[in-house]
Amino acid sequence: MKRFLVTSAVVMGLAVGSAAVAFAGALPAGVSSITGEIVNQPGTPSVPSLTTGFTVDGISLLNFGTATAPGLQSGPGTGASASYPMGINIENGGSASPPSGFYAGSTTDVATTPFATGSMQEYLAAQADGSITLTFNTPQTSFNLLWGTVDAYNGVELSFNGLNDPTVTGTDILNSIPDLSAGENSALVSIGLDQSFNTVTLTSSQPAFEFDPGVSVPEPGSLALLGAGLLGLGFAMIRRRKSLTGDTR
Repeated sequence: MKRFLVTSAVVMGLAVGSAAVAFAGALPAGVSSITGEIVNQPGTPSVPSLTTGFTVDGISLLNFGTATAPGLQSGPGTGASASYPMGINIENGGSASPPSGFYAGSTTDVATTPFATGSMQEYLAAQADGSITLTFNTPQTSFNLLWGTVDAYNGVELSFNGLNDPTVTGTDILNSIPDLSAGENSALVSIGLDQSFNTVTLTSSQPAFEFDPGVSVPEPGSLALLGAGLLGLGFAMIRRRKSLTGDTR
């Protein structure tokens, strides 16, 4: 598995997978980093094959459930659930056909699953003349997603209350991840911003921008380190209290 990181400042190496690689490159204005790795590449055992909602490399993809038949599962509208850290609004222009919405499986010239071949896991797809907007419950500094068959005409706009709207395109992702082929490979992507955002709008000028959003989760090592730190802080507070009271026990 290879994971790549592009930053606007110092090049940073990530000890992830079997062969972590890092390199520097130009980033869109307002974007501090782009990390990514290719997934679901047939015939490459070292590449993760995602068949359902997964947690991989600190990103937990949202599980929208599975379907029994491929194609559009539900179309335009507004949806929100306590299970998700954001509201989801699906819109289409007057000529949007096929419509943006929740899809499953792959349909020729309509949508290709970002998950492994044959998976019926549901995902979101922004179609031509449509958009999908995610409104997070709390401000974010990074946006994570499984980006299906990355295409140059896919776009991600991030904003805070309608202001400051850095845009990342499929071209930016293709330029950031070596060996990523347009329209062929999916990628697990994390986009970092210089400042907070609470809204993400995903668009595509052609069919389609298939994706599954994700949220960051602490790595096991990070949790252990946090636990050790809190334990040490607790001992330090106890020792300080004893020294102030003269308690020698």
